[in-house]
Amino acid sequence: MKTDLTLIPGVGKKTKQALQNIGINYIEDLKGQNPEELYLKDSLKKVLLKTNASYTYLEWLFIMLRIKN
Repeated sequence: MKTDLTLIPGVGKKTKQALQNIGINYIEDLKGQNPEELYLKDSLKKVLLKTNASYTYLEWLFIMLRIKN
């Protein structure tokens, strides 16, 4: 069964699109996901979209982890 993300309280069009941008298309896709990792993926995606950068996911993850610590 695939359940629409907007059934989660507080999730509207923008949040649904943000989740879809990082590969979460249904509520079931959230099972077993690490919230911090999802936040990092979302942050990286936003930076990549704004800067048109061509860094790999691992390069950005390394950068974000260095900033976080």
